[in-house]
Amino acid sequence: MVIPGQVIDCVGGVSGLLCDNNLVMFDRTTSSLWPQMDFNSIRGDLMGEVLEQIQVYEMPWGQWLKLHPDTGVVSIASLGSTIDYDRYPYDTYFTSSRVMFPLRGPLDTRMHAKTRVLGIREGSEAKAYPLTDLTGPVVNDSIGNEPVVVLGHGGLDYAVAWSRVVDGGVRTFELSQTFEPRMRDLETGTEWDIHGRAISGPDIGSQLASTESYIGFWFAWAAYHPGTDLWSGGEG
Repeated sequence: MVIPGQVIDCVGGVSGLLCDNNLVMFDRTTSSLWPQMDFNSIRGDLMGEVLEQIQVYEMPWGQWLKLHPDTGVVSIASLGSTIDYDRYPYDTYFTSSRVMFPLRGPLDTRMHAKTRVLGIREGSEAKAYPLTDLTGPVVNDSIGNEPVVVLGHGGLDYAVAWSRVVDGGVRTFELSQTFEPRMRDLETGTEWDIHGRAISGPDIGSQLASTESYIGFWFAWAAYHPGTDLWSGGEG
């Protein structure tokens, strides 16, 4: 856990509390509480402090291995866990439109509650991109004043977003390869990989800036970002 200017013990845990049906974490240094869907502490010595987000990739294990075949895996046994991860404990929860406990506000019914979305926020602006609607082409868009590009594919079950600003100018991207995912900017012909790295062309070696974005259930994203915009396909 990183707050600009300081580092907190990264060993934390689950508090057992929920906020809008989402887990609330705690850090072992101050016991401050941190909602899973947000980056700021809501209780404790660090209340109001904001964490620095790192880029997160969520995709099926098989797809990740194709990208990174030498990935190391932490053994569950080495952590002393007795949980049987081969057993699915949630029954129909992930397909049902119900949530277990009341939300602070009304449930946003523009989509099925458990639709997985890539949510992006920029300042006070927020937008959600349903993974099922991402069918391959990249999405050139803007959140508030920040031009962004979404690279994702519902069938391959991944989505990630980057800033489109490079060297002070705004780039426009097109898909150049489905998997391993790659995109090309029309302004220079530079090709970029899923990690936002320029791998060929005039800007080779450059890195796209990350966005405040992650994948979550629609009901949770909408609860934490009431009135969020919802991408409905197409560009912009």
